[in-house]
Amino acid sequence: MPQPETNGTAFFTYGLFWGISHGLHSKQDYLEAAMKGWAALNSALDKDGKIGWAQQIGDAPDLVSYDDSQLYAVGGFLLAGSEVFDYYTARNDESAHSH
Repeated sequence: MPQPETNGTAFFTYGLFWGISHGLHSKQDYLEAAMKGWAALNSALDKDGKIGWAQQIGDAPDLVSYDDSQLYAVGGFLLAGSEVFDYYTARNDESAHSH
């Protein structure tokens, strides 16, 4: 079974949600992958909120563990979270205006 890795997942999740919100990606085609990415990121948080499974700084991929974290993984997680927030805020605004 492949190990989780949160850096790439965070930035891909951010890009997918950003693209959906800005009309570059079809919600029908990309929302499921975006939601899976967000779920994977949340499963990588420890009980104190630290994101693990983050690739360390280097010139090549290496093994990662639950305890591995890096600033850019945190930054990617926050970027993805901001797009998830924007996506749901826009969705709630649309449903409020449709009544």
